[in-house]
Amino acid sequence: MDARIQGLWADRLESGTVPQAHGRLGDSTGARCCLGVLCDIAVEEGVIQGGLDDMGHMRYSGDPENGDTPDEWEGGVLPLAVRRWAGLDSANPDLMLTDADGLTDYGVPATGYRTLSALNDGQERDGEPIWERQAFPTIASIIRMHF
Repeated sequence: MDARIQGLWADRLESGTVPQAHGRLGDSTGARCCLGVLCDIAVEEGVIQGGLDDMGHMRYSGDPENGDTPDEWEGGVLPLAVRRWAGLDSANPDLMLTDADGLTDYGVPATGYRTLSALNDGQERDGEPIWERQAFPTIASIIRMHF
């Protein structure tokens, strides 16, 4: 990952200025998931565009000059333009957690494969939580260590 962009992203997550969203990149209240925060930085740097769809959810990318509207843009993962700009190889970057990362899931050390969206949103199986949601400062630390 590009070191400058990594720093901007982690700093923004640690700043306390962005409310954390779950299950989508963002919404009309200004809340964002960890991936939505990176998309907002890409908008600020002129890489992509962002806008609200008809449901009030943030969506990113697209080409409004060719008739694309926010309803047709990406709302759940990183658009290709953001991935290329940031130097990431996945729309939902993944990593392998180890005991050294110091995360727990409901009191049990969190190890194994996770995506950033799973860290942000948590995960359930058959209605039972299996992965805890992680706060932005924790996700920022993971981004600094793994990306």
